Amino acid sequence: MKKLLISGLILCSASYVVADSTLQDQKSTTNNVNSNVMHAKHIGWSRQPRVNFLAGDLEGKPRSVSVIIQADKFGKIIEAKIDQSSGLSELDNRILSAVKVAKLRPTSLDSDQEFIKVIQDFKFISHDYSSTKKSPPLSNRVRKPICSYSFNSVVLNKQIKGQETAFKYIQKPPLSIQKAELERQDRMVKFEFKLSRKNKISDIKLIQGSNLVNIDSKVIDAVSKAQVSATRKFYQFYKLKFEDQIDFNLNACD
Repeated sequence: MKKLLISGLILCSASYVVADSTLQDQKSTTNNVNSNVMHAKHIGWSRQPRVNFLAGDLEGKPRSVSVIIQADKFGKIIEAKIDQSSGLSELDNRILSAVKVAKLRPTSLDSDQEFIKVIQDFKFISHDYSSTKKSPPLSNRVRKPICSYSFNSVVLNKQIKGQETAFKYIQKPPLSIQKAELERQDRMVKFEFKLSRKNKISDIKLIQGSNLVNIDSKVIDAVSKAQVSATRKFYQFYKLKFEDQIDFNLNACD
């Protein structure tokens, strides 16, 4: 019999899997609502969870799982735990593993919202519930960690820690650089830009480049797409100039 491999992709319908696309606000267990929680209507997935399994993993019937997800305000998963179990510990663990390497995308960054906490539902349906063929246990697999770099700049990291900064990022700029692109050497990109009264970025310049055109170009492109704001005095009608830098260390990946 031909082996049937089913791939569950969240936010996307597949032939044998339906993954509920609705992110829900976490159910509060107390009467107090934490104002530092970013609610579901403000977020989506920037790196979607993928759950690979065989029909036999469902053990004869459809399965549903709800996962409580907590992430920092920039979408990096901090914790994931089962809210409603599928009834199968191996399937639950497979889903948790997929969620932990995924990433949320907040649509806005508010300094008062320190983290995200939501519930995601997963539903798994197979056309062949008679199959007994199962995936190898997760404990038998060696998962190679994904190593890449995003826009973790000096100013942005200070902002996350609640420290005072000359300007603030409204959204984390899109940037993805693979470790191999560093060519076995730590890299740093320091840049400056000007900001108009309407918070439009212009005049982006490299103060110090990485010595790799590809990395420099990606950083400049990310800065050009950034959304930032800055407090200015009433008489400052001119463009303000700001600096920031991103360090790409071989031993520090997202």
